[in-house]
Amino acid sequence: MSKHLRSIVLIILAVVAVFIIVERFVQPSEGETRLDYGAFYQKLEAGQVQSFHATGLNAVGDLSNGTKYSVSVPNVDQTFVDEVYKRVNSRAVSFDQQSNTGLLSSLMTLGPLAITVLLLFFILRQAQSGGSQALSFGRSRAKMLSENRPKVTFADVAGVDEAKEELAEIVDFLKYPKKYQSLGARIPKGVLLLGPPGTGKTLLARAIA
Repeated sequence: MSKHLRSIVLIILAVVAVFIIVERFVQPSEGETRLDYGAFYQKLEAGQVQSFHATGLNAVGDLSNGTKYSVSVPNVDQTFVDEVYKRVNSRAVSFDQQSNTGLLSSLMTLGPLAITVLLLFFILRQAQSGGSQALSFGRSRAKMLSENRPKVTFADVAGVDEAKEELAEIVDFLKYPKKYQSLGARIPKGVLLLGPPGTGKTLLARAIA
């Protein structure tokens, strides 16, 4: 699997994980009715609430028709809980509050966010690591080939003396351009080496390099 494809897969997995986390904490359980504050108070005033159990971010309970419900209680605000307690107590509704809800609420609130941040951090680290490894690998490979390749000079090329002389002049021009420019000379745009195989074209090219 290529690094680019792996990064895409990681991003997709991160999005799916975040979606699952959000669904887990936001969506009601199967067979459970999600109520907002207004709907909950209306049912409470109408005597349709039988129980109220505060559990961190949510409060759950049973309605008089047997349906389970849940209502959001961000951070289990104590004022809200006290108000609910007064109302449910006056209507003989079963009421209880989970202990240490502050810590539980904080963990449930920050948990999904922390997981999301960690996933994004991991993806960025993977992408940066893959890119730097690719760049360093390219540099390392070029250096290795340069060190292992034997050096070729014009002295290693037998025959073709005329071609060697002309190419040597071009190399000298590249090294000392001012000397030739003062005489009005111009560097050629290119050199075309022609000849049958085995006449030293490749060696001449390496000698120029």
